[in-house]
Amino acid sequence: MKNLLALIALLMCVPLHAQCWQAIATGNAHSTAIRTDGTLWAWGYNEYGQLGDGTVTEKLIPTQVGTDTDWLKIFAGSFNTFAIKIDGSLWAWGRNANGSLGIGTVFNSTVPLQVGTDNNWAALSSGYDHTIALKNDGTLWGWGNNARGELGNGTTTNLMYPAQIGEEANWAVIETGANYTAAIKTNGTLWQWGFNPYANLGNGLAQAVMVPTQFGTATNWATVALGEHHTLAIKTDGTLWGWGWNIDGQLGNGVNTDVQLFTQIGTDANWRVLSAGFDSTLALKTNNTLWAWGNNSNGELGNGTTQNSNVPVQVGNGTTWQHIATRGIHALALKQDNGLWAFGGNHYGEIGNDTRINTSTPVIVNCTSLGLDDMDTKSHFIVYPNPVGDVLHLNNTNGFAVERLVVTDLSGKTVIQMSGNTKQVDTYRLQAGMYLLELYGGGNVFRAKFIKK
Repeated sequence: MKNLLALIALLMCVPLHAQCWQAIATGNAHSTAIRTDGTLWAWGYNEYGQLGDGTVTEKLIPTQVGTDTDWLKIFAGSFNTFAIKIDGSLWAWGRNANGSLGIGTVFNSTVPLQVGTDNNWAALSSGYDHTIALKNDGTLWGWGNNARGELGNGTTTNLMYPAQIGEEANWAVIETGANYTAAIKTNGTLWQWGFNPYANLGNGLAQAVMVPTQFGTATNWATVALGEHHTLAIKTDGTLWGWGWNIDGQLGNGVNTDVQLFTQIGTDANWRVLSAGFDSTLALKTNNTLWAWGNNSNGELGNGTTQNSNVPVQVGNGTTWQHIATRGIHALALKQDNGLWAFGGNHYGEIGNDTRINTSTPVIVNCTSLGLDDMDTKSHFIVYPNPVGDVLHLNNTNGFAVERLVVTDLSGKTVIQMSGNTKQVDTYRLQAGMYLLELYGGGNVFRAKFIKK
């Protein structure tokens, strides 16, 4: 209870709240999310304007994109971002190589631009430079790079505007890899096309496929996830299947050799959600536990290590995970309480915790627009060094009499508590990440953030 009260007291001065997210998406090194109030936020890598904030400057914390409050769904390609509003309109920004934004040009955009005028968009998936989308009527659309047939229209011609793929109106699920595409129809059949260097289409061949082609005869496919060149899918019976590139164990079948044909992964029949990174995979089971496997050199499996795993390993012991998103070497995971957590590579701030430090365990992503120095409103203290190693020093600049010191992590858990007029804090036992410092005395309080490196 004391920890909760301390966090509430902090929230009275700073708009810091973790349970405010409703939709998430990740690119290669950027993160995007929609809050429960319908506002849009982004952070991380921004060379092409993929954050949508009008700049090309990377952001280490969630940064609001415009002021609109009617965003509904969010999607991210490798270096661009797409979103659908409540009215069904589609918006795009970021890298626009080969026309992948669908706005009729090849120029990047640092702000959201509407894609056409249609207002019946339902879902979207974007790969390296190609984009596939569904409309509410079940029709399939594509645009962008098509050098390897990834648009599925039988040509290798790039498209700068959305164009319908075929005439069928029974598409239900879509997913893109780097240069290939998969889709599931309403009848449960699985279709794939595009680049196929590792037999990632599951047909035993290494040849590009130019049009949507059914692979296998099963009619009980439920969902599919595509990484760089590896594919995983779940059937309606909850079984997990994989094929394609497997050098880092990203298929989760216990070996590190490529798989050319549809292969069941393990024997569990309680899988429900998938997301594939560059060469790693995340999944949720029906009991809402989180699992990961594949490359883990940046901590992208979230299991507290940097060791690869070629079989699924559980991430923590939580049972309230709702949704997951990964594409590059970092991941976002949303809980049922609308709390957002991140882990993995953080070279550009894509974890959103105001650092560039990789994290191999999930850390909370707070609803804050504040940077490191924004909490020092009274200027009673200089807190240094920041980021800190083993000892944090407190330089009292205004005679503030300290009676009690409290350090909490971003979940509100107290990790250090001291009494008296201290001038330094031993931080060597803390794990890397962001912490909140509170100093109490004489009815006053001083608050600051610091980073443990």
